[in-house]
Amino acid sequence: MKRALIFVLLGLMALGSLSAQQFAKTGVVNLTRVSQFYKDAKAKSLEDMKAAIQKDLDAMKEEIRLLGDQRADAVKKGNSALVQSLDAKIQTKRDAFVDYGRKKQEALTAAADELRNDSQFQKLLPQEIEQAAISKGFALILNSSNPSVIWYGPDADITDDVNQRLQVDLSR
Repeated sequence: MKRALIFVLLGLMALGSLSAQQFAKTGVVNLTRVSQFYKDAKAKSLEDMKAAIQKDLDAMKEEIRLLGDQRADAVKKGNSALVQSLDAKIQTKRDAFVDYGRKKQEALTAAADELRNDSQFQKLLPQEIEQAAISKGFALILNSSNPSVIWYGPDADITDDVNQRLQVDLSR
């Protein structure tokens, strides 16, 4: 009987010491990777914008070229009224092309400047780290590229979660 009581008391003491020694769940994030992901995503957005503009410019050039071909046919046929009409259309299209190109170049320059001077990342990062940490139950997050971090388990790394959250923010 005394032996059973001693085991029960030892078991209770062990449980008490276990609860006293519980540590907060700690996670890590690789801020270098997160920063590079963000920069790459923003740069891709700029490249996509450039490609879309170039596609539009190419389409406008093709319209002008087709009108030029029609004008050449009208000249061959001696249809001066059609030539004048096509000249007016061509000039209007060229003016629109130049204006569009100028405006889009300004937009590209502004987007490139914004990319270089982006402060949105500094605002988003703490929020996204906090949300990713909370969703995984972490009470503490460390920068994994800090040399003082000796070890962490693979389930502690929330870098990909932060990148996914940033991707959602970037696509808004």
